[in-house]
Amino acid sequence: MLKPLQIPDLIQPYAPACPAGAEVLRKIAFDLNLRPLSENVYDILVQFSGEPLVGYALLLAAERHAGITYQHAAGAFPYLYHLVDVAWCLANVLSVTDPFIIVCGLWHDMLEDLLITESEVRAYLSQVRPLAGKPYSPNLDDEILACLKALIRPGTGKEAAMVYYGGLAAASPAARTIKAADLICNTAGLKSLHHQWYGIAPIPRSPRMHVIAKYVTETDRYLFHQPAFTTLETYPKIHNTLLGILQDLLQYIYREYPHQLGMLDSAALQNYQTPFRPAANRILKLSVIYPQLFNDNQEKNP
Repeated sequence: MLKPLQIPDLIQPYAPACPAGAEVLRKIAFDLNLRPLSENVYDILVQFSGEPLVGYALLLAAERHAGITYQHAAGAFPYLYHLVDVAWCLANVLSVTDPFIIVCGLWHDMLEDLLITESEVRAYLSQVRPLAGKPYSPNLDDEILACLKALIRPGTGKEAAMVYYGGLAAASPAARTIKAADLICNTAGLKSLHHQWYGIAPIPRSPRMHVIAKYVTETDRYLFHQPAFTTLETYPKIHNTLLGILQDLLQYIYREYPHQLGMLDSAALQNYQTPFRPAANRILKLSVIYPQLFNDNQEKNP
């Protein structure tokens, strides 16, 4: 049996707490056009079958983002894909096993996008925690909300970015790990606009220059080499994954759109008061991190 067709059975234990979310996932399971999303949903449900809070979080994310789409390589796609993609990245790329981080990954945009209130988050957690049948921290609600609030971007531009990443540096490692997974998925999404995706030819469109400028300059300035991120246990995987995506994307831009580099510089200068090309060239010169060597260096330089 195809993985997606098993989703209705997998979500049945959680459905009474969030029937609208369950219905969204049932429809996704039977839509072959949404197979990239449904396969990731299946993987998350199976990987965290022993952590019911993840299942409940998935249904709430499906309910609150129902009908919301964004542009992917295949065209308009459910926004839920991004949330599940971040959770899948956390679990399968960064090897995160903590269900708390997966829950926050699934919910990381809900407060920022005003799709839920803090009181609604608390009410839902109060409803599903007894159903989960597992002991959770008495401060779980506060910890989840603190993580979600740390992931709310206060605006656009250099000052907002400084405030945002400064807040992340003071937040929990969970929030920074989720932000790293978010960056990985977003940059991979930019790359996929110009590649085959599940056998689907990308819809022709020009590169999103202002977004490329944002991710390249922010990764260079706030993530690579920054102690708030480099001290994370998962940093070697974060570094290597982001590096591979960005270097591939930059090589593509330099090769196919050299005439757009001035536009990228302008976008970076306007929003971050820094030119694009120096940041891009620094990233292109970086090498992968070998985890054992990284750990040895961490022990020598605590």
